[in-house]
Amino acid sequence: MSFTDPIGDMIARIRNGQMRSYVKIEMPASSFKGKILEILKREGFILNYSLDQTNERKTKFSINLKYNSGSPVINNIERISRPGRRFYSSAQSIPKIKNGLGIAIISTPKGVMTDTEARKAKVGGEFTAEEVLKNKNKLLKAKAELAEIDKMKATGELIPKEEVKRTWLELVHKIKQKLLSIPNKVAPVIVTVKNINEIKLILQDKLYEALYEITSDDRSVAKNNESTKTTATPKNKSVGR
Repeated sequence: MSFTDPIGDMIARIRNGQMRSYVKIEMPASSFKGKILEILKREGFILNYSLDQTNERKTKFSINLKYNSGSPVINNIERISRPGRRFYSSAQSIPKIKNGLGIAIISTPKGVMTDTEARKAKVGGEFTAEEVLKNKNKLLKAKAELAEIDKMKATGELIPKEEVKRTWLELVHKIKQKLLSIPNKVAPVIVTVKNINEIKLILQDKLYEALYEITSDDRSVAKNNESTKTTATPKNKSVGR
């Protein structure tokens, strides 16, 4: 990995060092790695780092890892843009990592910087270091769900909340009007009836009659709507031709 993906190797060394609770790790040095380490130090994810000379007259980085109460400060670190799969983002579409609790390190034309710095500088670039792809997949899933909702609305499978509320209020109003009309209808009749059971039967009949009228009205409206849809279908088909 160190030859084909030096940044991936760097991230793997940091992750493995934290898993083993190492105080210090080492890795081959490069200017790009140095810029990333500088950001990690500045943002408080590592204690420090230094550039040292090896016996083979090469340079290496010694990195002091950071822990908090025995747990690594870096909760998760991942490589996003890889040699075989580059990931770029414009300044406008740079996502926030963990709602601002994490950072993304981006290689931009103005240098290596965090996602926050890139937004302020209004510059995009290549992501070098996790959550980005997860956020992108969530966004794509959300867009697909919204498209499905719009499709269901268009086909009548899903009714908007406002329409349901309006229909419900209309139904309640209709029931109220029907029930309030019962006293006027039965008053002339029951005034001459002295048997309480007969009065109950008259009131019951009028209640059933009112409820039947309500359901009959609803069925009539539904039938008219279905008829409208049926007659509209041939017109749509002929236009399509």
